[in-house]
Amino acid sequence: MKIIHTADIHLCMDMRHSSLSPEASEEHRKQIWRTFSSLIGEVKEQEADMLIIAGDLFETRCARSSDIKRAADFFREIPDTRVLISCGNHDPLSRTSLYEGIDFPDNVTIFPAEMSRMEFPDLGVNVYGFSWDRERYDSIPFDVPEPDRSEKNILVLHCDVTRRSEYMPVNVKMLAGIGFDYVALGHIHKPGAVRENICYPGSLEPLDFSEDGDHGYILVEEEDGKFIPRFVPFASTRFISSEVDITGITDHSALKEKIRTSVGAGPGDHVRVKLTGTRDPSMDLSFLKDEMEGDYRYLCVVDGTRADYDLIRLYRDNSDNIIGRFILALMNDAATDEKARTALYCGLDALLESGGGKK
Repeated sequence: MKIIHTADIHLCMDMRHSSLSPEASEEHRKQIWRTFSSLIGEVKEQEADMLIIAGDLFETRCARSSDIKRAADFFREIPDTRVLISCGNHDPLSRTSLYEGIDFPDNVTIFPAEMSRMEFPDLGVNVYGFSWDRERYDSIPFDVPEPDRSEKNILVLHCDVTRRSEYMPVNVKMLAGIGFDYVALGHIHKPGAVRENICYPGSLEPLDFSEDGDHGYILVEEEDGKFIPRFVPFASTRFISSEVDITGITDHSALKEKIRTSVGAGPGDHVRVKLTGTRDPSMDLSFLKDEMEGDYRYLCVVDGTRADYDLIRLYRDNSDNIIGRFILALMNDAATDEKARTALYCGLDALLESGGGKK
């Protein structure tokens, strides 16, 4: 048996809070649909017996009925694969759910808002699952089933395996002890196994800069009667945040090369780079975004540098004006106090930018 386990796809998600530009946000919103389409192609290529979606297939507040129908049409392309959907906190199966009234193909099962068991005797497996019907659960709203251990059993849950959570906190030791052959989790966007056979696939595509690293799905294969999960990178992009110390760099070409080397990103990635350290006051950083954006899918440059002023020369050249007096007032404290040093350099930036003295 071969199973593809995914979750937290968030089709139709509003990307305005992703720290991307409006244009990049809209493009990434479309990319999530394209990756979902590619996943359906992957199901075909892998000839998967089952596609498990453990919650948050959609961002319901941003979706329309036509979007749900579009997903249903994708599922029609894989008629030989059982599709099992557990609704999560972002696409709950409430009375106003967009899932209602949509004609899903026969190969699709949407778990109801109660713990349910679906039997697949031709595959020799039972699948237990539950759909949310609200946005919060302070505790598990059902009795966790005890499966017949003479059969193969899978549990699908959109939940949080931390002790305190408003998103259905579940005890991992309890899950591990019940005896399911595989537990397909959703809700946490970072992929990982909390136990050998209890896994989060993470979000299929990363949604913002908080979701670093590789993203994809979990391929579960039966070997010698045991389910073996393996994470498969599948996302089209990565979100990468990096800090780059540019102290000592005075050449613009060298600066760009230092960023490329330090970030380690490719043309399909979203990059946010914070420049730190000291810089030559004559170095203009405003050009970086325009000149380097072609290197990546999206680039955000944050200037956290401090101008490397020659304080002695500046004081000598400006001893008769406000800049000289400002340096004299803070220079001694700035030698030992980081806050004073930051205030001195920020003040000099402002005064010299306004033309208040001699650079």
